[in-house]
Amino acid sequence: GGSLIDGLIGLIVALIIIAVLSGFEAERIVENAGALMMYSGLAGIILGMVIPIILKGQTLGKKVMGTRMISLDGNYARSGLIIVRSLFYTIPNLLSNIPVIGGLISLAMFVIYIISVYQLWNDPHGRTVQDKVVGSMVSDDILLQKVRASYFKAKEIKKTTIENLYE
Repeated sequence: GGSLIDGLIGLIVALIIIAVLSGFEAERIVENAGALMMYSGLAGIILGMVIPIILKGQTLGKKVMGTRMISLDGNYARSGLIIVRSLFYTIPNLLSNIPVIGGLISLAMFVIYIISVYQLWNDPHGRTVQDKVVGSMVSDDILLQKVRASYFKAKEIKKTTIENLYE
């Protein structure tokens, strides 16, 4: 849900950037396609990294859906975790604009997207490839509040994890 909303927001932002920077002229869009794609990629970095750092693990789409990225210990995702998780797709997406190798990178990313969707539906916690790489998961805010409340209420508990809630 949140990723689809983020994708729509990213598409709208990219189209606005391309339209404005090209002066709303189709010929200029074609002439400056590479630079325009890089500006769009930069907007994607802002939407995928900067906003989640400010919103404690929420992209705009996750905020709409009431979810956020958290670390496996149940805490808000730290900046480094958000950046690494976002780079997992951001770097290949930027590299896919390079002539010749861009097509191969896009194909590889398509396969990874398919694997991520499969894992999303088959992992008991809905963790995707990038979640497993960086040790994160996406959780609704209610579950996060349960984890934080149980951590602060029971001082003898040294570490509360998401997995404990599902047992």
